[in-house]
Amino acid sequence: MPGPGRPFQKGRSGNSNGRPRGALTLPKIRKLLKPHASKFVDALLELLRDPDWRAKGKALEIGMAYLWGKPPDPSPLEEEDMAPNKYDHRADEELEATQFNGNGSEAA
Repeated sequence: MPGPGRPFQKGRSGNSNGRPRGALTLPKIRKLLKPHASKFVDALLELLRDPDWRAKGKALEIGMAYLWGKPPDPSPLEEEDMAPNKYDHRADEELEATQFNGNGSEAA
């Protein structure tokens, strides 16, 4: 039985009539946009030239996603990922006492 936040009956489709005939699908949209691909590339390049860092950032995000693919969502951290670094055997005091020079290497 429908209730607050549950507008459909359990076990019944919320879209019993299905997709309307002639509705735009992703392949149809791609086919319609394909002749305008160069305009999209030009607009993306224009965003990269924009002085606003937000526009540039969005252009980079979109461009990189289509050039190399979106990066996969990070997997949830496993318990062993949360453990202290097993490869660093120096004591905390020794790490705190380590001096670094300006280029990231340890000073003598």
